[in-house]
Amino acid sequence: MKFKWESDEDGQDLTCKFYDYTLRVEQMDKKYWWWRVYYKNKTIETPLNEYAARKWQAIGFTEGICLMHVKFHCPELWIKIID
Repeated sequence: MKFKWESDEDGQDLTCKFYDYTLRVEQMDKKYWWWRVYYKNKTIETPLNEYAARKWQAIGFTEGICLMHVKFHCPELWIKIID
């Protein structure tokens, strides 16, 4: 399983569609990357700070939150993607 990210021309706004999930990463300024995960267009609440110092960290947070949500809230999809 691999997440397929798409970006705008300057690479500062990234989006990934994964089944009913949307993962977003956006460079807010030169220091921080904002990230968020949506399930069926609703934000998945998380206690983590939604800012990262690096783009790859923000991408990693979104992918991890998405997979944890799938594992605990969508067991049928979890079985499908781990096979």
